[in-house]
Amino acid sequence: MSTQPSHPAQGKKPYQAGFTLVELSVSLSIIALIITSFLNIYGRSLSAEKTIETQEKIKVIAEALQQFVDQNDYLPCPANFTNAYDDQYFLNEPAGDAGTGDCSDVAAGFQVAGTNIVMGAVPTGELRLHPSYAVDGWGRYFSFVVDEDLTSSANFTTTTTGYTKGDIQIQDAGGNSLIPTGPDGAENAAYLLISHGANLHGSATPGTGTRISVGSAASRTLEDDNAHMDTALDAIFRIEPERLLEGADPTAAMTDQIFNDIMIYRTKWQLKN
Repeated sequence: MSTQPSHPAQGKKPYQAGFTLVELSVSLSIIALIITSFLNIYGRSLSAEKTIETQEKIKVIAEALQQFVDQNDYLPCPANFTNAYDDQYFLNEPAGDAGTGDCSDVAAGFQVAGTNIVMGAVPTGELRLHPSYAVDGWGRYFSFVVDEDLTSSANFTTTTTGYTKGDIQIQDAGGNSLIPTGPDGAENAAYLLISHGANLHGSATPGTGTRISVGSAASRTLEDDNAHMDTALDAIFRIEPERLLEGADPTAAMTDQIFNDIMIYRTKWQLKN
């Protein structure tokens, strides 16, 4: 007896497995959440790595500056932000400035009128450091701030009354000095080394000297005291814990609301003892 192939009932379609639009929408939403979470974790990890790299470089530079002082009895002048940079090119302090107490060849705009303070790049050549130590973990020049009086051996080694102890003022957000009184009396910093952090505000682009400005002037007061982007360079610099400024949106992107400068300073007394 012959058999006839079975057919679905008339008017009915065969069953087909698949996703409904709702199921697809839910699946895509879950995938998006997973990717977003991964990117956030990766971003935080990458930022942490750059911060650690920067902190380690700062320690090495500080040690190199101490060795330079031990050998020469003075601090080097900064190199110019406009100097080119790559892994084969050492940055040097301007020719003729070494040991003179005069860093006037540092680019205009990075000297404080009426004071002895100058700002520029880390002079890796004088410090015998690999050129890569001129830049922080974000690939921007460190800012090296120095009292040029202390780039002279005569000024650095003198112990007579009234000898210069540095003009660089290190303060907290409330304007209080963070430098304790030393054995020789009240002091300011002899030098200051700054990484302008993950938001890059105030950092200089290697090779051009172009400095990055982030956000509005009204909301970045503390970082501006280190960047000096909206006002002329002056003698006051701020050190604060990495934090959101009061009233800032903690979910906001990396903007001027963040204070994340990474810094180290030394007084003359610390360098000499």
